[in-house]
Order: sequence, then C-alpha cells, then structure tokens
Amino acid sequence: MQADTLTARELRTAELAVEGSPVTVIAKELHVTEQGVRQLLSSVYRKIGTDAAGLARALEAPRMRS
Repeated sequence: MQADTLTARELRTAELAVEGSPVTVIAKELHVTEQGVRQLLSSVYRKIGTDAAGLARALEAPRMRS
C-alpha cells in the first residue's frame, strides 16, 4: 500500500514522538494544543499504515519525506 506524503508539520510531530518527547512538549514546540498533537499523530499513523510501535521504522523509509 502506497502511503500519502506527510506534511512538514506531520513529519516534525512524528520525529519528536520517535525521539520520545511527550505530547505536552511536542505541543509547546509546535505551538499547538495537546489535542492537535494527537490529531497530527493519528493522521501520521493513518497515512503510513502503522501505529506508535512502528513509527520509527516507517520514518526511515525515503518515501515518507516530502
């Protein structure tokens, strides 16, 4: 299954999540609400066809970067 390209904001959110940053820290860095972070991560998981456990592996794929 071909994944959609992640937006810059989705990619940054995913990178921060992979680094282990908590939702509260990601929200502050991106200037969004915690719910906004959760929505972004949900979009990332849907687009790349994985969940939090597979996120790091999925980000390594070159097709994920826009």
